Amino acid sequence: MAQVLTIIAPIFIVVFIGFCATKCKLLDAAGLAGLGRFVLFIALPALIIINVGNSDFQQVFEPWFFLAYGLGSLLTYGLVFLYSSRWQGQDTVGAGIRAMGSSFSNSGFIGFPLLLQVFDSPPLAAFAIILVFENTLLMPLALTVLEYGNRDKNTHLLNTIGQLLARLGKNPIIIAIAVGVLLSVLQLPIPAALNNSLQLLSNASAGVALFFIGASLGTHKVSGRLADISLVAILKLTLHPAMVALMLLILPAVDPQMAKAAILFAAVPMLSIYAIIGARFNYGAFCSSTITLSTVLSFITIAILLLLIQ
Repeated sequence: MAQVLTIIAPIFIVVFIGFCATKCKLLDAAGLAGLGRFVLFIALPALIIINVGNSDFQQVFEPWFFLAYGLGSLLTYGLVFLYSSRWQGQDTVGAGIRAMGSSFSNSGFIGFPLLLQVFDSPPLAAFAIILVFENTLLMPLALTVLEYGNRDKNTHLLNTIGQLLARLGKNPIIIAIAVGVLLSVLQLPIPAALNNSLQLLSNASAGVALFFIGASLGTHKVSGRLADISLVAILKLTLHPAMVALMLLILPAVDPQMAKAAILFAAVPMLSIYAIIGARFNYGAFCSSTITLSTVLSFITIAILLLLIQ
């Protein structure tokens, strides 16, 4: 247990420091937004390029890993959507919001720092593969369902899908993955000066990401129906990793380190922009409350998970 606490305590201490920074008004809304953009547009892309680009392509591309994590996430999404719509009587938007929150991890801001803490030699290929799945498949699917449920108030669904696909080409994470894969396939070395510069930027990604999560939590309050909020938070922290683990058992074996990474990524709270997306569909308070509760609960659930898989 002491070893597990040694792994996860630094993560949540940095999150708590970020939370205190907001509460003490050391960071305003503009500063918080700037931190998020730094991680998303600069630090994480730098990390992806140097780690994917300097790797052998056969190690980067693991189709069974992609399938296991992808099917586990999609199964979680489908089960929660059906439960919310059939048994809870939610409309398409309400069910879609709950399904998205239960199946979409905060891979960049919490999953990646956790990966660095847990592994002596982190399987960074797992991080890149999960980002590809989330940004090219899960996000477009989740947003399309929400737009479909809200279709009377918005543009035509086909236009929405076209806009989503167009955004993928501008996504800094997708661009970084494409550059890294190209360098890996062609075996092109990154010049030493550029590689060292990217390394300096990537070193900042984990700490700043965790600080950003804590600072963001300082702007959220838990409000609304606690039962609904708790259900989504608990499903994200338990059902999602369970479904990914199930797929890893059913499908052909992947590298044990990669498999452990997949379960860890599935076990972290939902994506950081969940509240922003929810606000577009009048679920802002629900989503921000769910993020707050799931982040607090994850200290316990991740500790238990690490005890099980260590």
